[in-house]
Amino acid sequence: MKTLLYLCNCYELDMNYNHTPHFTSFANQFTWFNNRTQYLLTNNMYQRKSENIIRVDKALKDLTYCNYLLSVNQDDNTRYFYFIVNKEYVNDYTTTLYLKLDVIQTYMLDLQFKECLIERQHINKWVYDSNGNKSPNMYYSEEDEELELGEYTIKNITTLYDYSNKGSYIVTTSEPLGITNNSSPSTEKPTSYLNGYMDANGIRMIKALEGFASEPYQDSEGYWTTGYGITLDNWPDLYNSLLPSCTEKQASEVLGDFAFCNFSLPQKEQLDACNYNWDYMTQDLFNAMVSFAWNSGAYAMQYDWPDLWNAILRGENKTNPSQFMALWSVTNIMEGTDSEQGLRNRRQREGQIAIGEYDYSNFTISNVTEGGIVDDNFGYGYIPIGYEINYKEVEQ
Repeated sequence: MKTLLYLCNCYELDMNYNHTPHFTSFANQFTWFNNRTQYLLTNNMYQRKSENIIRVDKALKDLTYCNYLLSVNQDDNTRYFYFIVNKEYVNDYTTTLYLKLDVIQTYMLDLQFKECLIERQHINKWVYDSNGNKSPNMYYSEEDEELELGEYTIKNITTLYDYSNKGSYIVTTSEPLGITNNSSPSTEKPTSYLNGYMDANGIRMIKALEGFASEPYQDSEGYWTTGYGITLDNWPDLYNSLLPSCTEKQASEVLGDFAFCNFSLPQKEQLDACNYNWDYMTQDLFNAMVSFAWNSGAYAMQYDWPDLWNAILRGENKTNPSQFMALWSVTNIMEGTDSEQGLRNRRQREGQIAIGEYDYSNFTISNVTEGGIVDDNFGYGYIPIGYEINYKEVEQ
């Protein structure tokens, strides 16, 4: 089957769906994206929806302004829309693209809304006189919609300031408070690794290693950096998506997508290719593997340190944890370098995580821009979708 790939510059779109156009037909949708196409590639392999890593026959430098991909499978006319999360140099003529499915554009025209009963409807904010002049609808702000809000449970009351007889105050927040993106408490150990994800502890670990910056700064090596370790030189598209400043939530969402596509998903794919027995896996071991990959490369362990890789395949994290941790602790230590001791400390900590003997609360996320630490959500910050969390463990 032949697939057409449209590499587009859709600067209006972002992975968090803050801006997305609406279309009533595929013709209009296709025209909109076709007008933004930088390159059309033909004679490609059949593109499946689940495939989120592909290689294209274009040089990395030619794809600077491409942040979106439309694939059209000509034989069955299936269409998939993707955000380009990252680009990776392969050679002077080939680039690897890391993709995230745009579910809105992919499924928008497949949805059918049938007649339904409207239970409530907003009152118009404006009224118009016979001449078409607009004026505020005063009834708008007085209508009681009689919505059931449920019962409030007060857990704790702390007096921060005595506001009595001090006038009126309006208090707002631009960020969700506490854990907002998990549906219900879990008493089970997270198994995010089955979908190629770290859990919330793993994402906290990476956050602590990088530190949060709401505005760009130059790191110790002179690289312009923002969010959670996103550099202009290595990942310009992600870097620009966080300009001129970003919230901790925005930085966490970018980090979550970036870590999944570039480091954690490759670990699962490599294990599957080796017919790995997933009964050996724990979420802590998977978190440690992603930390190792973040530091050494997505495929480094399998190809450069096979002793540790084979120990993982044999399940020695469970059958012989002490020896397994000892092996992990001495892997990829660059002796005689300025970073030797720091690397030894990191390997030691990863080894403890891999066998489930490390307290993640020791990871604190520094705030590079303002100083101090990120202490929202029990020190985790915002948890991106896909990263499971055990409420009871966190709240303790």
